[in-house]
This record gives sequence, structure tokens and C-alpha cells, in this order.
Amino acid sequence: MGVWSYSVYLILRNGGCAVYRALYRKWRPKAFEEVCGQEHITTVLKNQVLSSTVSHAYLFCGTHGTGKTTCAKILAKAVNCENPVDGSPCGKCASCTAIDNGSATDVLEIDAASNNGVDSIRAIRDEVVYPPSTLKKRVYIVDEVHMLTDSANNALLKTLEEPPEYVMFVLATTELQKIPSTIISRCQRFEFRRIDAEVIGDRVKHVCNEEKIDIDEESVNLIARLSDGAMRDALSLLESCTAALGEGKIEYSATERQLGIANNEEVVSLLSYAAEGNVSEAMGILDKLYRNSRDLATLVGQLNYLTRDLMVIQSLPGIGLNKLGSSFCFSKSMFEELLGLAKRVTKEQLLYFFEVLSEAQSRLGYSAQNKKLVAEMAVIKLSTPLLVGGIDALRARVSALEAGVPVKPAQPKAVPAEKPKATETPIPKAAPAEAKATPFSKRAEFLEALSRRGAGTVYAFASTAGFALKDGALFITPDSDIAEDRLSSPKAMELLMACAQEVMRSPMTVKIEKAPGAEVQKNTLFEELF
Repeated sequence: MGVWSYSVYLILRNGGCAVYRALYRKWRPKAFEEVCGQEHITTVLKNQVLSSTVSHAYLFCGTHGTGKTTCAKILAKAVNCENPVDGSPCGKCASCTAIDNGSATDVLEIDAASNNGVDSIRAIRDEVVYPPSTLKKRVYIVDEVHMLTDSANNALLKTLEEPPEYVMFVLATTELQKIPSTIISRCQRFEFRRIDAEVIGDRVKHVCNEEKIDIDEESVNLIARLSDGAMRDALSLLESCTAALGEGKIEYSATERQLGIANNEEVVSLLSYAAEGNVSEAMGILDKLYRNSRDLATLVGQLNYLTRDLMVIQSLPGIGLNKLGSSFCFSKSMFEELLGLAKRVTKEQLLYFFEVLSEAQSRLGYSAQNKKLVAEMAVIKLSTPLLVGGIDALRARVSALEAGVPVKPAQPKAVPAEKPKATETPIPKAAPAEAKATPFSKRAEFLEALSRRGAGTVYAFASTAGFALKDGALFITPDSDIAEDRLSSPKAMELLMACAQEVMRSPMTVKIEKAPGAEVQKNTLFEELF
């Protein structure tokens, strides 16, 4: 059955009405050249088809919507095409048209999420002994292969290792870490990357031109950013906007409303008020967005991305808007406002914001009820870190206070009164000099080892302590009595000694006390405040 006759059949089957196809299906690439952003994979596959060195098994892995199943179908067409063009299918022969319209019985697409049992794999194992009925190769495309059970994986191993020459497997997954190493080692593995926002934007514009969709540049950029590197998601978002907004021009403000995201100005204002401690204004913006049916989980995500942008601006002075890599579509004036906000907040505040917003995102992910309550508590925490305990909140409070505490003027030294000369006493002989302490040059590696072990409290107190080496021992000098008590506990000493031995690669003794030459990163503001 050709493409035309198959289309007529579908129309007649649906009562004379043409079947509507989603945009991402209608514009799915049919040749390697049409695949966007995966040239490092399509070039290799084309060369293999050209040189007849196609493997018996492939493993396509990567995030969703990046072209794994699409490339698998194109590869199935290429190896069965009667007239391939530079390793890519011609799209016109009987084999290509049969695979395109789904009538080819020798190309089977299996969803492992719903067919994950051992019986489904045994059925495949029994089928592979028979040659293909019409095509040159029988191709099994197993999607979401990580969903297979252990028994199903074991049943697949032998067939996957030594299949007949007329059989090819293409496995696709979004979670490579869940696939047994025995399966991975039997396949050629290809990593699909997230597609650049610029590439997605160009593809969206092309589809809009072909579909006669009138859309502005800002909306295209917004869709490209929100898709997070997934072409399928971008076309689905575009379709959602066209369905809701009708045949008129799709403008940026309408796109924001349809996709349920807050306006950039409102997000920046909310975070700015929170940084200033203005709870009333911040809660007012949150309430307004909630009443306008903005998705609160998306809003918290936007605030978290904005926190990231501010941290990047602070860490890379002079960075331009085009190199920020933001998930927002900032105008030049909005970017200038963002630069001003970055100067008013400290890195400690931003790290505290990130912790609070990440926790709220996690709660909103599984909390179907009281989403507004979770978002409100997050905004209150952002605005008033005094309410929150923990190291991150303490650092945020201290950094905010440091920014507002004026430097005390130096007091003039008092002239000492003359004292009567003391009688001379014999000077005792100096004791033999002790071994001099040397700076600990591997401080950063030591702290990183602590961080890897998940020792949050120990890491926090050690990061402000002084370090020195003396007589084959590591001296750690805490900056406060509290830090000394915490670092001297048996569990903390065990962690410190293990990390010291890991970094120095030799047995080490750790001592919590003052050593000559140790430099303490002491913050005198604590003494002034408390």
C-alpha cells in the first residue's frame, strides 16, 4: 500500500475526515540531514551505511525529545533502502514508504515500559530465527529499554550478542545508569545531546513559516528556552499556543499566559523584594500571580533560575546578555536591572536562596495540595532568614549585616605614661626552637574530600578554620569555641583523619589546637554581633 492509498484509507476509516497529526509527528525528520543538533551521531551512522559496516546492535541514550527514536527509524530505512543517497534513505522506494506509513512488518517498534516482561523478549528470540518477509533486514526498535526486568534482560543477552545477520537491534533509553553493563557492552553506544536553544528556535521558525503561523521573535525564543533542549517539547509548546490563541498573531504576553509562566519583570521584582526583606511586597506579587493562574511550581523554578543568573553575573564580571545562557528572555533594559540587583545581593544570600527554592521545588513536585502554602513559606524564608536555622541562613544573615555595618574609625593610640625603670634581671637562656609549622597547601583538596563524604556540618566549620603542618601532623585551628567543640567530636575526628590521609596519601594525625603559623579565617563580626 503506497503513501497515497494509505492516506485515503485513513480518511475513509475516519468517516471522510482527514486525520489530524500533531506538529512533532508531522515534522519528524525522515532523513539524517533533517535531524537537528545531533550531527556527531548522524555523520557516523551515514558513514556506516555507506561502507556497509552497520552494527548488529545500537544503544541510543540521552534526554527525551532529542531524536533517539527518530534516528532509529531513519537507520531502519537506511539499511533497507533500495536507493540510499550518501548513506541516507531516499524516502521514495517501496521499503522507505512502507516504514514511513507503518505498514512494514519487518520493522517493529516495542515499548519496553509496557512490554517489559520476559515473555515479550522470548517472543522476539523465537522470531529472529526467521528471515525478514519483505525487507533486507528485520529491525527491532526497543524504546525505554531500561524498563525491562532482570529476567527480560537475561533473555535478551544471547540474542543481542550473536543475532542472525539479517537482524538488527536499536535500543533507546533516557536512563543509561539503569541498564546492565552486559547489555551496554554488546551495543554501539551513542549519546544524544540536548539541542541548543538557537537550533530549536530556527526549527520552530521553519515550522511556523511552513504552517503559516504568525509568531513574534520573543515567543519563539521563549519556547526554545522552555523546551530545555528537547525538539519534541518545543513543537508541542508551539502547538499548545496555536490551539489556544487561534489564527491571530502569537505575541509574547499571550504566550506567557498560555504556558503558565510569570512575566520576567514580576519574577525579578519578587526576588528583589525578598532580598531587601520586604515581605509585604514579595507576598503581594506572589498572590497576584496565583490569582492569575500562574503555575507555582514553574514560578519557583523561575526564581531558582534567576538566582543562578545572578550568581553567574557575580562570578563572571562583564558577562554579556548573549553569553549569560539564561532560561529567561531578557531585554537590554531588563538585563541592566538584573546587573543592579546582582550588586545588591551577596553570594551567601544567593546560596541561601538556592537552598530554599530547591527545597520548595522538591516539595511542589510531590505535593498536589497546598501548593500556595509551600510557595508562600518559601518567599517568607527568602525575605526573613532570621526565622531559619542552619549554616546557609546564618551565612546569609552575616553577609547582609556585613554589607550594612560601617567600618569603625581607628582610635588614636594613647601615649603611655612613663614608668619607673625596673631593676635589671638576668635573662634566662632561650629554650631550643620548636619545629616551625608550614602552611597546608592541600586545603582545597581536603575540603573537597569532606564535601564528597557528605559531612555538611564538619565541612562548614572546617572551611573557616586555619590549617598548618607540623611534625607530621595536621593542625586545625577553629575560629570559635562552637567550631572547636564540633570538630573535636569523635565522629568529626574520624572524618578529618580519613580525609587527611586521603589527600596526603600517608598516615596522618589530626589535632584540633593552635599551632604556630596557622592562619585562621576569623570573622570578627560574630564578636560584635553576639
